[in-house]
Amino acid sequence: MRQPSTSAFEPVFGQGEAPYHQALAIHEQLMTSWQKGVLPIPRDLIRSYDEAGDFSTMARQKMPALMRGSDTLELALTRRQIELLCRAAVETQATTEPERMMLRLVEFFRAMAPLHEHIPTTSGPLSDLFVHPLELLEHLRTGNAQGPLAEGEAGQRLVTPGDADASAFVRLLRREDHPMHGPFSRTVPDTDKTGFEIVEAWIAAMPRDGDE
Repeated sequence: MRQPSTSAFEPVFGQGEAPYHQALAIHEQLMTSWQKGVLPIPRDLIRSYDEAGDFSTMARQKMPALMRGSDTLELALTRRQIELLCRAAVETQATTEPERMMLRLVEFFRAMAPLHEHIPTTSGPLSDLFVHPLELLEHLRTGNAQGPLAEGEAGQRLVTPGDADASAFVRLLRREDHPMHGPFSRTVPDTDKTGFEIVEAWIAAMPRDGDE
């Protein structure tokens, strides 16, 4: 005889494993973006079909959250559902292919956001902008190079529209001693391009100053 499940009496999360203010901030950011017509859902926040039986804290914090099926496993999305959701997220945020590729790049590097806490922007540390990809791209378009690693590029325009070679952002990343040189040299998952190729194509597609 099948034993009754005890999952109904289990705590959703153990003590301290789901900080209230952190979870609230994440959902507030999502709601604010949705109200602006943007669907910012990074792939690593969605529970895949093959993760339904993963009851680790990190896996259980993925979406759909707080739901289980009749088999007592975590509710998950199919591969097709995940792909549709991610495609909608990208298409609501970008109108051109170079911009869509840049959003993929931001998603790829999102886990490295803490490495950018030392770089100031007009709205706070650069690390905070990784959850707002469009704002991060706007900072790159309009901001200047700052932070302890900027060195000789300090104060220079991060991006010069239409000219990657004149953009401080690209010149900094091309330095082999820069900590992000290696990551940008690798092929970005689900694309056939390196980080450098994506950034350079994005800048090249921008109208040069005075051409608009």
